Amino acid sequence: MLNVITINAGNYMGRGAEYVNHLSRTVWRNLNASHRFICFTDDPSMLRDDIDARPLPHLGLSGWHNKLAMFKPGLFVDGDRLLWLDLDTVISGSIDEIASYAGDFAMIEDLYFPGQLASGVMAWRAGFGAGIWDSYATAGFPSIEGGDQAWIAKCGVRADILQDVYPGQIASYKVGGGQLAPQTRIVCFHGHPRPHHVTSGWVPALWTGESKASSVGAVRIIH
Repeated sequence: MLNVITINAGNYMGRGAEYVNHLSRTVWRNLNASHRFICFTDDPSMLRDDIDARPLPHLGLSGWHNKLAMFKPGLFVDGDRLLWLDLDTVISGSIDEIASYAGDFAMIEDLYFPGQLASGVMAWRAGFGAGIWDSYATAGFPSIEGGDQAWIAKCGVRADILQDVYPGQIASYKVGGGQLAPQTRIVCFHGHPRPHHVTSGWVPALWTGESKASSVGAVRIIH
């Protein structure tokens, strides 16, 4: 089973349910494979009925450190496929290829610092990565500079790089200057602006799931 997963802890940006609902809607519109959309949250109210809302796996974690709990043993059925998406992700086209990743573990390369791992998009086989969570729990759940992705790197796990496996399909809004290339499928909004800050151009309709990339007339194409 393919599980597309995200977390809303502490009402993200003061509009957590809105972000979860938009992401869920755009995943359903751009993923043909049978899947469930799971949101781990401390407040399931206002979420769409087709979202599988589950309690946070471990209470008391701060911010992005909650992501490390996704590797907690027993959280998913071993062997299931997992695709993690940060809430501030905009789906701009079919994610069928990215969701078909069949290796043990993959992350994106940091969109600012090549050679470093980043966790905005991850894919893995359920059952992989128990050592990531176990080591974090053993260390007493510390808050560390760089957050979850820094801890994953510290653990020394081998990760495929999604940009290498699926060239051109994952991009940064900021690094790309707000432009959308035709081959892009996932746009990461790390830092500012967040998707709700962008009120014109191609972002609003794609973020809310009101339109697909092919029908958004305001897209600026780069080659």
